[in-house]
Amino acid sequence: MQSEPNWDSLETRALAQTACFDCHSNETDWTPWYTNIAPASWLVGHDVEEGRQYLNFSEWHQGGKPREADELWEALQYGSMPPSQYLLLHPDAQLTAQQRGQLISGFQAIVQNKVIRIGDQLPFSFATGANDAHAAKDQIQACWRAHHIKNKGIRSMSVSTITKAMIPVQVCTEVVG
Repeated sequence: MQSEPNWDSLETRALAQTACFDCHSNETDWTPWYTNIAPASWLVGHDVEEGRQYLNFSEWHQGGKPREADELWEALQYGSMPPSQYLLLHPDAQLTAQQRGQLISGFQAIVQNKVIRIGDQLPFSFATGANDAHAAKDQIQACWRAHHIKNKGIRSMSVSTITKAMIPVQVCTEVVG
């Protein structure tokens, strides 16, 4: 069963896929020659098994999260991930400083659950006005980004009020213009 995190953006997922998924997901690429010839295959198998025990993006909601959330981005900050022996054979996994920063920010958003998706309920009411105008603006911008990421070319969006258990709730919806 696959259950990835709620990625904050497609870019974060793509960076994680390039730099992390071979050892930290069920999407390991077993096609390179060294993954099929001993003793290299033993080392690769061990690294993948150990990597998945620590963190598995494919089983995020079934215990695949790291035990200490901050370790997820600290490994990137301090340069211990991806490991140098992996980068020797996978130069595309070498992240620029900008990519590393983007991946760290994305991991922090995922772990802190600050990802808004289309259909998510927003924690304020337009009908009565938001108590905190800045919070409302931030939520609307996050909703807009979710739409823009999912559907390139969206020119407008809307937030609809629905009634759930007799309580008005704002739901992120989209309007393609």
